[in-house]
Order: sequence, then C-alpha cells, then structure tokens
Amino acid sequence: MNTFGSTFYEGIAQNFSCECESCKISKNVQFYMTRFFLMGFVLPLLWIVNIGLYIYCNWIVDNTEIAPEIDVDTLFTDFELNDWKKRSTTSLSTSQKWKSDTVAGESMLSLPTLFSTEFADEKEEQGQGASSSQNYITQQCVSEIAKTIVDIHSRNSQAVRSWFLRSLGALLGYVAIIITLVLIFVL
Repeated sequence: MNTFGSTFYEGIAQNFSCECESCKISKNVQFYMTRFFLMGFVLPLLWIVNIGLYIYCNWIVDNTEIAPEIDVDTLFTDFELNDWKKRSTTSLSTSQKWKSDTVAGESMLSLPTLFSTEFADEKEEQGQGASSSQNYITQQCVSEIAKTIVDIHSRNSQAVRSWFLRSLGALLGYVAIIITLVLIFVL
C-alpha cells in the first residue's frame, strides 16, 4: 500500500479520484487530443476537432469537482494503521542515545548498536486517547483525499487545456502561413 516516501494518508488517498463528468471524459479525450494534434499537421481540420473537444469537456459538461462516497468507518483498518505506525515510528530510548568516545584526544560520536522502537500508539491506546487519535487520523485522511481529488481534477483539466492551446496555436500558425503565402503570390 505505501511506497517509499509516501505517508499513510497519501497511501489511502491514492485510491480516490474526481468523479465529475469532465474528468471521466477527459481521460478518454486526452488520448485522442494527442493523436489529433499530431495528425493535424496533415489534416488541419483535426485541430478544430481538438478545440471542440476542449469546449465540450470544460464548458458543456459539468466541470465541478465531485468526491466519491467515503465511508469513514471503513476508510482504513486498525491493522493498516498499526502496521504503518510500526514501520514509520521509531525512536531511540534514553539509555541508548549517542555515546561519546574519545580517540586520540578528539571527540567522536558513534551510533548505538541496538535501536529500540517505541510506538506512540501503545501509549494512546491505553485510554480515551485512542478515540481522539482515531478521529484525528480519520480527519487527516479525509483532508488528504479532498486534496488528492482537487489535484487530479486540476491535472485532468490542465492536460486537456494544454492540447487545446497547442491546437489553437498550430491552427493560428497555419492561418498565418496561408495568409502570408497568398499575399506573397498575389502581390
């Protein structure tokens, strides 16, 4: 579930994406917009199709972010949470902190040979701190999911917009070349 460098919240949030009609369509449209842009150099009419696809995805179809249904109770299990805590929360005990060695009059620091792990959840689960901790973690997960949904939505619309602008620029360039050629050969 977790990859190197990701947090517990990001690991859960990566399973959710925006469910608006624009995002559903733009995933398929991006495939065609790329090919239509490249084929537009042969048939410039395809650039107009790209512009039409952009207008359809961002102006005709509903473009507001829609979050999927989230069941907060089954968002994550206690096993997943404790597993992540065991893999990510480690600390040195007070008796095994850095020890100072003196070699040839110079002070050097060496790491202790044994590390002990203390898990913060062991202290919190001994009382009412467990439920408040669970609520805090759930709140962080939901906020990470919301951030991920907005990020995915903006990336989808940005990808469609970039192909639209490329197609518009290429179309305007072709029009400018045609006007220049007409003016050169007529005058």
